Amino acid sequence: MAKRLPRTRTLKGDPPLAHYDSVKAIDPSFTVLLIHASLARSEDWENIFPRLATRYRTVAYDLRGHGKSGRASDYSLRAFGADAVRMLRGIVKGPAVVIGHSLGALCAIAAAAQAPDLVTALVLEDPTLAYGKGWKPDQYMALRDALTKKVEDPKAFQRFVDR
Repeated sequence: MAKRLPRTRTLKGDPPLAHYDSVKAIDPSFTVLLIHASLARSEDWENIFPRLATRYRTVAYDLRGHGKSGRASDYSLRAFGADAVRMLRGIVKGPAVVIGHSLGALCAIAAAAQAPDLVTALVLEDPTLAYGKGWKPDQYMALRDALTKKVEDPKAFQRFVDR
């Protein structure tokens, strides 16, 4: 498969957040921040990322506990939103259009509530209608283990989820 995303970089902090940044764009004053769904990763944007990046600066990151980002003790919506704000302040360094899918849509809403000056607009794809107080790491592990038992090649699935 052709490489569709730039090299992974990491925003230091707790937890460290892996991200992709197109850096150059026709209109560098316009930035799009992409936030993926639960049990997904930023590479899921690989088809849309290069299309957006031809025109706008485009940034996609792995949520805490997902993909190449670090694990955390707090999986509350407030923490997910704070991570999006960290990306906007630390990498984007200004306002952006924030596009979120499912859990990513909730993160986008939380970020807009926490730092409205950093969110130009929200694009929400399949936002979850409710979100509990937060998943604890053992709950994520239980879900991962339950899903692993349902697939043909559990070891391959486990490697996929652990990345």
